Amino acid sequence: MANILDRYFSVQASDELAARRGRSLLILILTIGIADLLVAVLDALTGTRQYLLLELGVLALLAVLFWYTRRGHHWPPYVFLSFLIFIATDTFTRTPGGMTALALAAPVVITPLIAVPWLCMPVAGAQASILYILSLTMNYTLRPIGLVILGVLGLVAWLSSLNLENALKESRRNANALGESNRELEASRSMLESAARDLQRRSAQLEASAEVARAAATILDMDRLIQQVVALIREQFGLYYVGLFLVDPAREWAVLRAGTGEAGQHMLARGHRLRIGTGSMIGWSIEHAQSRVALDIAEDADGPTGVLTGPTGVLTGHIGPAGEDAIRLAAPELPDTRSEAALPLRSRGQVLGAFSVQSDQFAAFDPETIAVLQMMADQVAVALDNATLFNQTETALEELRTTQRRYLGRVWREFLDTSPVAQIDYVQPGTQPGGDAGPAYSPAYTRRLLRDAQRAAMVHERTVAIGSPPGVPTDTDTSRQAAPPQTALVVPLKLRGQVIGTMALHETGHQRPWTAEEIALAESVAEQVTLTVENLRLMDETQRRAARERLIGEVTGRVRQTLDMETILKTAANEIGRTLGLAALEVRLGTDSGTGVLTRVVSPGEAGSRENTGGQE
Repeated sequence: MANILDRYFSVQASDELAARRGRSLLILILTIGIADLLVAVLDALTGTRQYLLLELGVLALLAVLFWYTRRGHHWPPYVFLSFLIFIATDTFTRTPGGMTALALAAPVVITPLIAVPWLCMPVAGAQASILYILSLTMNYTLRPIGLVILGVLGLVAWLSSLNLENALKESRRNANALGESNRELEASRSMLESAARDLQRRSAQLEASAEVARAAATILDMDRLIQQVVALIREQFGLYYVGLFLVDPAREWAVLRAGTGEAGQHMLARGHRLRIGTGSMIGWSIEHAQSRVALDIAEDADGPTGVLTGPTGVLTGHIGPAGEDAIRLAAPELPDTRSEAALPLRSRGQVLGAFSVQSDQFAAFDPETIAVLQMMADQVAVALDNATLFNQTETALEELRTTQRRYLGRVWREFLDTSPVAQIDYVQPGTQPGGDAGPAYSPAYTRRLLRDAQRAAMVHERTVAIGSPPGVPTDTDTSRQAAPPQTALVVPLKLRGQVIGTMALHETGHQRPWTAEEIALAESVAEQVTLTVENLRLMDETQRRAARERLIGEVTGRVRQTLDMETILKTAANEIGRTLGLAALEVRLGTDSGTGVLTRVVSPGEAGSRENTGGQE
């Protein structure tokens, strides 16, 4: 029903109050029009046609009023009121009386429904004047109370309609104020939702930054680090593509080292690289150590165009039909890129490379996002720099370990050559090497078993447990019995990664399973033995160096006791020869021509005297 009223009784009015009056007028026009149509039809059927033309004229008038009222014109209400006044007057002239006089009050009552309130009093005055004139012309006795009632009715209609109109205006103002408040609340809600979305996005970005920082702090392998970083940035920021470029040693090209998705794999496979300089966003970013952003890369008839922001403001550039200019160099594997940013990898005042982050959305990189991405790029740059330094340190440390192992091996060989240490064996008192087997024990087989275990422990540099089951031939003498079972635990003596010996625990007579506690105890003892023998070696070396230094001091002291050249040479030759136990020692002063002073000292056992040429040889 409401839809029908809105469709056929809508009024093109400037405000809601005028629209309400127009709809009321349309309803009255339609009601009177239907009544007039029924009367006209009834007159036509009954043959009473003296008023038929008038009734049809009324229908035409009502139709005109209906049409112009819907169009929002202001004059139809006045015409309609005039029509009502005419009808009421005609009714009174035909049938004068009290009841018909009341018909003159209808226009007064209807006026506030279809016109402005102040019109009630003029209509009531007009009706009273017409009623008074008609009573005079028709010799009709009109009571004054009727006129008073008509005037009061107009006043009441005017006041009530005025109050109603004021109430409607107040209600409309309240509605407008409420609507304005609702709009403000809606705007505030939209702002809060936008702020919440921004906060959520910033939180996600900071979380992504924390993830990248965590990966950068824990991963020291460069290849693994860059692969994980580009995957994290793409996932956390919802980007179309993320690539990482590193500068080559000649600092001429930026080489793609990691890229996300199939596009990244294709570009890595073809060795994608960009020249450092102004030929691309990556090259420009590396050369100037600054970020660069393409906010809007749109396809048009002339080719892509870009709106670019840099650290100093907004730059605009046109990308030609080939997709290349001094700002951006597009890759054919990434056709859906709509905005792009290049972020330099800066660490310790040097640019190591750059990030390429691309989105399939326009203007995807605002200043806050670029700030977070640049912070992550700097973190990754420091991590890459640290990984490089770590690899270099690891290489240097490994070289140092190798050198140290070689040194330890050499000094221990020299120590064992100068001070040989025999193999030290310990046999538990009251036991025999062969256990209950007695004469079946074969020392040759046991030595071979231990030698194999010691060789394995030294080669593999770890503890070796080895055993021999019963029934193995003891030696080449087949008349002897089979060897009894025996086991051995050989622990290498490791000094700073270099094996300098072994410690073997040997059990004969039965198979012995070595428990984890026994192995740990043996390794702990071996470690202490290693440190002890190393300390002894260092002490021996220190003592020998001290003796050598003391000897040098003694010889130097005796030499400095005289200022005679011959005496100095003889003293030096004699002390050195005596100290080193030499049979003969020559001290020669001269040039390459062979001339000079020759001092020859002969040990008493060989010549029993000292010779001195005292001049030319």
